[in-house]
Amino acid sequence: MASDLNLILNLPFDEAAGSAVAYDYSQNRYDAALSGGASFVGGKQGNCIHFDGTGKAEIEQNILNLSGSFTILAWVKANKYPDECSGKRIGIFCNTALLDGARDLWVDVEADSWGFFVIRKAGNNVSVSLDTQPIGEFTLPSTCTGVAILQDLYGTGTAFADLDEVKIYNADL
Repeated sequence: MASDLNLILNLPFDEAAGSAVAYDYSQNRYDAALSGGASFVGGKQGNCIHFDGTGKAEIEQNILNLSGSFTILAWVKANKYPDECSGKRIGIFCNTALLDGARDLWVDVEADSWGFFVIRKAGNNVSVSLDTQPIGEFTLPSTCTGVAILQDLYGTGTAFADLDEVKIYNADL
């Protein structure tokens, strides 16, 4: 069971359309500032944040100890990209300081359908599940220096997707 003591980020993205802030409901209050084409729309549960390929939601503080254990939970919906070919894969990417030390895991998703991702890191082992089904794991060759949920879009620096109910815990749950 997830402990509130280990919850370091809780972004339900239930703000009203036009809001410029996504509020963090953990005790830490790491609110995210929206810019560009990021907006709030109807989501999986209440509202969600929508990325149109130009916007972002940014938290200025480093909130996650990447050398420790953590769990990331997120509802993700890859929206149908205009070319109808791109954007149909979601990737989990972890970086290390070593040359060739990055590891990633990609999963095919159905456009315009929600999927619940769970990313767990214990030591240097990372496992990923989608809709409660394990989809893969990898071992980092050294300490993690970055983690990202990516979409296979190469014509934009940001996503063409919706994100809802993001929670991060500083423990392997």
